[in-house]
Amino acid sequence: RHRLRIEKLASIGDRRQAETDITDLVSLMDGALLATRSEAGRLDLELIDFADLVADEVEDRWAAGFKIDLAVAHTNADYEVLADRVALRRALFNLVENALRYGTSAHVAISANEHCVTLYVDDEGPGIPKDSRDELMQPFSRLEASRSRQTGGAGLGLAIVQTLVAAHDGDVSILDAPEGGARFVVTLPKFSSSTNRQN
Repeated sequence: RHRLRIEKLASIGDRRQAETDITDLVSLMDGALLATRSEAGRLDLELIDFADLVADEVEDRWAAGFKIDLAVAHTNADYEVLADRVALRRALFNLVENALRYGTSAHVAISANEHCVTLYVDDEGPGIPKDSRDELMQPFSRLEASRSRQTGGAGLGLAIVQTLVAAHDGDVSILDAPEGGARFVVTLPKFSSSTNRQN
């Protein structure tokens, strides 16, 4: 209904803004519903190569003209995780979108050890003060100075990330990027056939 209404707007600029708002709203609702489903334990788990998932997201953004790159610490490492593909892709999308929107770029890296896989998403923004990091992961929270409403977002993206990652027994943290800006770190348990049998 709203998409039909915006066709009647005279200004092309107004139409484009309205279309963007609708797209953002649909994405927000999809993410919120997915987070609710994950909290209820309704995840469709499958064996996923996390490195391939990350590479696909980065390639899509790069092809669309965004400033993004990917570094893989160990190209021959095992990056398999037991996860819901849609949920994990949403969490990754939100983190990259956050970096591009508020930090002008996304420098993505992944690494793995015996027990877990780790994702790093750095940006080139002003960074996030230490005393605001916990609050920023809460629903409807934004940093007014650098992440204001004018730049978009309802303050749910990172909260959705936290919910989805936690549903996979993972962890999300906010640090300072080595070159300045913010660094988001996601750690997920690596799939283990022995652990899976115990469960």
